[in-house]
Amino acid sequence: MVLDVWFQEGIDIIDGSGGVPVHPELIYRLSGEWRGWNHFLEVLPENNPLEYELNKEKDHLEELAFLKYKARN
Repeated sequence: MVLDVWFQEGIDIIDGSGGVPVHPELIYRLSGEWRGWNHFLEVLPENNPLEYELNKEKDHLEELAFLKYKARN
């Protein structure tokens, strides 16, 4: 479950990445900058409609998990 993973490694940085977070979806939600996986990955609906829709669904589920994450912190 996303929530459990965030509690275990949510603010970790990818080794050797120069500061790229393991879970950018959490870090940028915490800062208020998260605009979704499609924005982060630069996926446009006209170029890849399936990936675009899957990312929207993932964002929705992660937003629900984020609300629970905030409630537990």
